[in-house]
Amino acid sequence: MADPTSPDLCKVMSVAVEAGFTAIEYDADRDRLALTLELEAGRKQKVFMTCIEKTPQGESIISIYSPCLSETTEHFFERHPDICRELMLKNSEIAYSRFALHEHEGVMTVYVMHEQLVHTLDRDEIRAIIMYVGSHADDEEMRRNEGKDHF
Repeated sequence: MADPTSPDLCKVMSVAVEAGFTAIEYDADRDRLALTLELEAGRKQKVFMTCIEKTPQGESIISIYSPCLSETTEHFFERHPDICRELMLKNSEIAYSRFALHEHEGVMTVYVMHEQLVHTLDRDEIRAIIMYVGSHADDEEMRRNEGKDHF
């Protein structure tokens, strides 16, 4: 397995390892880090980390995100006609992340996401973000997928 080439992603990986997340994989094709959280009742949840952009001052931003629903775009809104409204309302209820929709290659995915400046990231903060994002994504996945554990 290769290591990240970006200094920012290397820093994020280092901080995550320092926070106790040792089984982190680097996906060179998508230039992102991935780990699997072990949750209660034997459930698991994938969490990804990638650098997304820079602030106007040139500071790098990391996105930490976890999928909770994924289906083909063609029938997504037929099967979930009220999802945008539901997710917007949920965004006002969760304090440390947000729900987002992302379409890629004909698949619509709902994620729980959190963005953070790379240079201020420390081990306590990354641990809290990863656990918060992963647990909220898993809760939403259980609710929408009849308790099945896909991610």
